[in-house]
Amino acid sequence: MERTLETIAINSALTIVRLKGETKFKHPLGYTAPWGYCFKHPEKGYFAFEGETSPYIPCGGRKALVSIMEQGGFLNFDNVVWLQPLTQA
Repeated sequence: MERTLETIAINSALTIVRLKGETKFKHPLGYTAPWGYCFKHPEKGYFAFEGETSPYIPCGGRKALVSIMEQGGFLNFDNVVWLQPLTQA
């Protein structure tokens, strides 16, 4: 499977960010405040797989995310959702 121009553009805009339990995301029971490294897109939000309520934070941490990017990123974003953090009141 080849990456499309759109997929390449999304992959190139992803940055690796570190969450420290201060950024909150909506969850059916309230909110989650995850810790760890994840992908963030400047316009779309935080990368998560469909059905998840917090960003994708791999067990391998930052090294796993760097490895994904070194391989050219994701082939497609078909089963991905982009999460927006809850605003601070």
